[in-house]
Amino acid sequence: AASYLGYISEDEMKEGVGANEHALDGLRQGMFAPKNRGKKIENTEEGIPVSQSLLLHGYVADDEIERFPGVTHRVGIHPVIECTQNIPCNPCQGVCPKHCIKVGDHITALPQLEPDATCIGCGLCVASCPGQAIFLVNEKTEPGYAEVTFPYEFLPLPAKGQKGTALGRSGEPVCEAEVTGVKRTKAFDHTAIVTVKVPRDMAMKARFFKAADAVAEA
Repeated sequence: AASYLGYISEDEMKEGVGANEHALDGLRQGMFAPKNRGKKIENTEEGIPVSQSLLLHGYVADDEIERFPGVTHRVGIHPVIECTQNIPCNPCQGVCPKHCIKVGDHITALPQLEPDATCIGCGLCVASCPGQAIFLVNEKTEPGYAEVTFPYEFLPLPAKGQKGTALGRSGEPVCEAEVTGVKRTKAFDHTAIVTVKVPRDMAMKARFFKAADAVAEA
């Protein structure tokens, strides 16, 4: 219509159509692409063995998670991106004000951390991930303890200082935990982020929080 009405030239129209077709083709790629329907996918596009636990049980096993590029150990607070499947998704890349996360031009690539970028712990990546697969981890906050930040979409929200149980990826209890922060902002689009203190060796396992009174009721 814009070309027909004279707002853009025919060459500009063709360029725009080509760009849109390229973008749409990108959205049709990945392990769930039509061309892969009915196939058994054994490795990601990066050559990493896919999580069999995720396919069979609905969660990534502890002994599988560290092979994925978004799962790293660093000094200080940093994102841990537990994205394990090649799907067309990249809001984490665009939302980070410090450009810590890279998906790249290939929208189905597994996200990874930029080695020279510095996380400020804003939590935007945590709240923006549609799969709730991003966490902020500080592996050394005080002697023997770490902090883990995750998305929280239940009511009522826990309160700072509240104690309870940290849950792992499978939903099973893994350790005791204490809430050290609860954050809600307009930028999070109705998703709160909760930070808990856990034993340091649980930093890569604790992924949710259940209050002590909820544990007692269960």
